[in-house]
Amino acid sequence: MESHNAPAPISLGRGVFVVFSQYWLTHRSFYANIFNYQRSSLRLGNFGTDPGSLSADIYIPENFPKNGPLVVVLHGSTQSAESYDIGSGWSTLADECGIALLFPGQRRTNNLIGSFNWFETGDSQRGGGEPLSIRHMIKTGR
Repeated sequence: MESHNAPAPISLGRGVFVVFSQYWLTHRSFYANIFNYQRSSLRLGNFGTDPGSLSADIYIPENFPKNGPLVVVLHGSTQSAESYDIGSGWSTLADECGIALLFPGQRRTNNLIGSFNWFETGDSQRGGGEPLSIRHMIKTGR
């Protein structure tokens, strides 16, 4: 595997990592058996209290093993989860490696340019705001 100088991931605790840019990491098992395998791309509707008011898409390739790894992928400013996936090739990588992808999405009502609010106190600490929404997204898969 080619070595990259990837930026350091941000840990949400208990082995879950958020990945920026086009570098990827895997974390603990993700129980995808609750999802419909007939569709590989799903919109998560209800994933907890969602204090960050985010959206969530998940991509599960056909070759995803039971209890396989999950990568959390955050898009950049002015992007959507869908446009970032299309432009970056994450789904292709997931198909090749058998990994599930979770794409949290920012809503324009939260940030006009579509950025995650990492600079806001309520959205930059464990246990609240956007980090808690992402944690709830991950827990939905258990």
